[in-house]
Amino acid sequence: YPSVGISGIVTSFMDAMNISYNKKLINYGKVRFSIAQVGKDCGPYQLANTYDTTTNDAFGYLYTTEPTTMANIDLVPEIATSYEIGTEWRLFNNRFGFDITYYNTGTKNQIIAVDLPQTSGWAQKYMNIGKISNKGIELALNGSVIRTRNFNLDLTANFAHNRTELVKLA
Repeated sequence: YPSVGISGIVTSFMDAMNISYNKKLINYGKVRFSIAQVGKDCGPYQLANTYDTTTNDAFGYLYTTEPTTMANIDLVPEIATSYEIGTEWRLFNNRFGFDITYYNTGTKNQIIAVDLPQTSGWAQKYMNIGKISNKGIELALNGSVIRTRNFNLDLTANFAHNRTELVKLA
């Protein structure tokens, strides 16, 4: 499955291009972007109905049982496509920094075992039924609260917000 990512250290680029900036204020800056796509196939025996074999421990004989979940030859793999963009900065002589990321993932063709009426003779059937959207922001703040020659006290706080939405249901 394809994926591509690119990142660049802004401060190194500015240094290489002789672009002036306050190096006591900005110590490091980076931007990044990535896109990826992955697939998830169904499990074994979800495309064709098969019998299960079981051994009776009390008497030691082998017998077969019918599955309770109906297989589906028309299943297609789930596909998840993700985009991510972010930036990381260190400031004030590396005493404060932040890293912020936005992501957006869409998953289609989700494989779910759907309940069936008992009169059908089956309990469930595997189906491609959903399209899910997952978007969010992650923020990490870090700072050096105390910095002496023999002691450092650094703190990091993480914040995250995620929104998952069922976009389509068969």
